Amino acid sequence: MLNTSQNQLSSGQLRLVKEFAREMADTGINFFAYDRDLNIIVNVCGEKFISDYEGSAAFAKQLLDSQTCAIQQIGPSGRFIGCCLVTDGTVSAIIIIDSGPDCTAAALVRQTLHIFLRSFQNDLKNAQQIELISGELAQTYEELMLLYKISTNMRVSQSDANFLQLACDNLIEIVRVEGIAIFLEKKIEDNKKLILSAGTGLLGIDYKNEAMTEILFERLLDSMTTGSDALIDSEVNGIFKYEWQGRIRNIIAVPLSNNSKLIGMMVATNLLDRSDFDKNDIKLFNAVATECAVFIGNHNLFKDLKALLIGALKSLVNSIDAKDQYTRGHSDRVAIISKWIDAVYKRL
Repeated sequence: MLNTSQNQLSSGQLRLVKEFAREMADTGINFFAYDRDLNIIVNVCGEKFISDYEGSAAFAKQLLDSQTCAIQQIGPSGRFIGCCLVTDGTVSAIIIIDSGPDCTAAALVRQTLHIFLRSFQNDLKNAQQIELISGELAQTYEELMLLYKISTNMRVSQSDANFLQLACDNLIEIVRVEGIAIFLEKKIEDNKKLILSAGTGLLGIDYKNEAMTEILFERLLDSMTTGSDALIDSEVNGIFKYEWQGRIRNIIAVPLSNNSKLIGMMVATNLLDRSDFDKNDIKLFNAVATECAVFIGNHNLFKDLKALLIGALKSLVNSIDAKDQYTRGHSDRVAIISKWIDAVYKRL
């Protein structure tokens, strides 16, 4: 009794093998395909002669042991013609063709099998290319949706921290890392310092160490002077470009710029599903960092405009108060009473 089994070929690959088997059978030739366990997955006979199934299986085992794609012949006068089908470097099936006892069609069968193998490999390459492009398109779609989601939430009335946190939370869903953080340069006691403004996950560097963040920022600046859009460093080749403290396996840092002025940086460490960051990550991180920098710039303009408007209103109120001693201070008292009424109403 013949062994049958589920094959290791894809549905498209199996369809190609079956179509080829029927073409062979139409010429009166017997066709067999085995899986890696030497179980028959395709058996189409031309019904002109009976094949030696044991001899066919033995030849299939010989081909499997050889792990070669080359076409080989065995048996009396090279009756059996076969080869391995290899996908992704692994034997996925073994084809055996019985050309018949007289072997008159052996040369033609060998040539036809060679043409099929070339067609099979081309279809395999095309399928892999389509899968690669599909993956890239899916990734691009996710990135576009991320940028769209961030841009639609760009409301100047919300705080910097909320918007930057939204950017980090959404970015870590696309790029799977242990941690992402955004540092902004702020003036504290007449000194400019990089302050952690938003973050998600566990960052691989000691962000509480001001010296470490300053060193990281300086290394990012050095990378930018060489024409790079980002700082990338990893142990993928065994040696880091820089010496890092903490649990860093790989790191990326991109600048936040507003009107050609650096105002901070975005940092991510330790990819979870890949060995290193690539050019696509650089583009995505820079795009998100640009959105963040634009929001910060717009938010600062909004605050300046708000302060200008309030200043203008105060000047107008002061000029009105100065004209009439009786109504002087009326606007301030209205404002104070309005705030008091609002506070009381909220407590009810």
